[in-house]
Formats: sequence, C-alpha cells, structure tokens
Amino acid sequence: MKNLIAKKVFCFTGELEHFNRREDAWNEVIQHGGKVTDVLNKICNYLVIGAKGSQKYFSNTGGKKRQKAEEWRSKGHPIKIISENTFMTILENEGEQIKECDDAMEKIEHIRKHKTQINDTILNCTNGNKISCSEGYDVPKPNIGQLFRLTYTTGVSQEEENYIREKIAEIKEQFESSGGKIFYESYPVNWGAGVILMQQDDGIIKTINHIKEYGVDINLKVIKKIDKECLSDVNDTISFWKNIFTQKIQIDGNLSIRVWNEDYGWAKFWLRKLK
Repeated sequence: MKNLIAKKVFCFTGELEHFNRREDAWNEVIQHGGKVTDVLNKICNYLVIGAKGSQKYFSNTGGKKRQKAEEWRSKGHPIKIISENTFMTILENEGEQIKECDDAMEKIEHIRKHKTQINDTILNCTNGNKISCSEGYDVPKPNIGQLFRLTYTTGVSQEEENYIREKIAEIKEQFESSGGKIFYESYPVNWGAGVILMQQDDGIIKTINHIKEYGVDINLKVIKKIDKECLSDVNDTISFWKNIFTQKIQIDGNLSIRVWNEDYGWAKFWLRKLK
C-alpha cells in the first residue's frame, strides 16, 4: 500500500485533537519517513488542519496558512489541504482509500458517514462547577471489541493542578491494573485565558468563554480496550470517569468521551498506546 508520508513535507495549523503537543504529530511524520516545517512554504506537500482548531477553516473565514495554501493551489501549486482526521487515516496506512482526497471536506464527509452523532452535554459537579462534555459512540459490531478514550483539558492554578494530580494518582494503579492507561501532562503558562464551556438556554447548547487566570494547562487522556466479551463494561467505564470529574475533581473544563469499534482508524491509533 502506498506510503503517503515518506519523503513528503507536512505543515500543521490549528489545535490538534489526537496529540497533546504539535511536536507529537511531527514525530509521527518523521517516524514514517517524512519531514515537517512550522512555516508554510512551497516545499510543503500537505497542510494539516487541526480538528479542534479548524472552525474558521470550515466557515471560510480565517486561517492565514489555509488562505495562503488555497491561493497557491489556485495558481497550480500541488499542495494538499487535509484534515487531522485524514492525517490519522494516512497513519493507519489506508493511503489507497484517500490518495485522491485533495481537501479536508471530502474526508470529513467520510468520517460523518462512519460516526454516530456527537452529543454535547453539561455535567454538573457537586460543588456547583460545570464541565462541558462531548460524547460520541460507535454502535457495537458483533465479535469485535471497542476502545474507550477520554480527554480532559483545563487551565488551573498550581494549587489546583497539585490537587488534580493527587486525585488521578489515587485511581491510576486501580485503573491501569484493569487494562487501561492514563496519560497526564501539564504545562506552565504565565497568562490568563479562557476555558470553553457550554450553557443550556431553553434547551439550546451555547458555547461561552469562561475567562480565568491560571498558571498551568492540563491535558489528561484515558484509554481502555473493551473486549468483545465484556462490552457491557463500556457504560461502567463511562460512569466511573464521569463520577471522578463531577464528584472528586470538580474543576470546570472540557471533557471529550469517545467509544470506537477497534477496527476503526482512531481506535487502532490509541490501541498502539496501550502496548
């Protein structure tokens, strides 16, 4: 199967969903024989639009790198504009399926056909704080397992970061002994920023910016393989982690929960992290 990464140059823009840092995506490219650049130029073969930071791209209102790449394409330059989803598919060696994909929108349509609808909800903590929660689940297939992945991001003070780290440490051994894995990363910052929250107004979920001063960014990822014989464990795993955030951690932030059939590209990517 054709390797679409080897000897190709990749540039990334926007916030990525599948990597804690942009450098992690760069490493995947390099490990597959490609090259990366942080500055868009005409040696680039691919411009990758981050899944979290691509709203302006799909509304046709922004993104200087995207605008520059489209200008070059209109003049005949063969740079390809792809989504992070497409990039993940390339990593899974499904190149023959997407080799004719020239932009992110084609691949997004493929993803939409595969995925069940994403539901946005609000989790109420026992102390009154609220956590924005995005949930998406694959319909289970017979004779195949599933992959549970949870992502929690927030900005906190150093004191709050110590508290969260302590709470995660309390359950880490128990959870990982059951076959799961927890990835915890924190990054110091020296500026105030907003945590994206959602509020419900007359049944409509609206996005708001909750501005708070903090000193540490937290990115927590949790993954667990659910064997085909134990698919009932999915609901228990989801309830377990929702309770952790609403009853123990209780700090506002953004939660993303996904349950994929293990034959799906993103599930394959995260299953490798369990090895």
